[in-house]
Amino acid sequence: MAEYPTTRRRYKNRFFLLVFILSIGLGIFFLVKSCTSDISPVSANILLEKGGQKYLFSALPTSVVQQSLDNGDLPAVFDNLLVYRDGDAYYLSPSTIQNVAGIAAGEYILHPHRTSTASGYVSAGMKNSYSMQTSYRSTSELGRQDIVSKVMLTNAKGKHLNITWTQNAKEYEFYDMKNCEVHSFWTETHPAPGEVVISSKDYLVVSVDVLAHFFGRTIRFDPEANLLIVRQ
Repeated sequence: MAEYPTTRRRYKNRFFLLVFILSIGLGIFFLVKSCTSDISPVSANILLEKGGQKYLFSALPTSVVQQSLDNGDLPAVFDNLLVYRDGDAYYLSPSTIQNVAGIAAGEYILHPHRTSTASGYVSAGMKNSYSMQTSYRSTSELGRQDIVSKVMLTNAKGKHLNITWTQNAKEYEFYDMKNCEVHSFWTETHPAPGEVVISSKDYLVVSVDVLAHFFGRTIRFDPEANLLIVRQ
């Protein structure tokens, strides 16, 4: 009878140890699941929704897109837009948003052609919506220059949004950022066959919400179809 409390204490300790191990295991499981769902960047294409119609973006020149359709062929479309994800928030590289800016600003050409999934295609007709300038600036360190980049967006009302950043050309660090940020995302690499490494990496990005607000459009990402949808 004297050993009963000791035995009960032993089982109690084992119970708490089991609960602790399960908690750690569940924590790791949900962390890995969260990481894998936020792996960035994701290759995507652009879809324009206008008047209830859906137009898939083709990066080919406007004349080539139209000629393909006139010849009875479909123009090529590419998932060459890199989208970064952190939970429910999405980001783009400021140096690669020219096509998104052109479509959101209304500078595009529609190519109606009904398919099973879309109403046609849209090609870029950019004139004023996007411009980028790069210059170099000397520093106090002999032999080192900094790279100064400026993207200027123009919306349909003629208003401007400047996205600027400076990069240390030697150490590749970013600073003096405006309307953009350095954000950490989960990335996936394959250093060897069958080996997957998930780690955190910093990228210079601009929020999709910032672009949507400036252009006055609804811009959302469909992770299942890998489409950045611009609604006009």
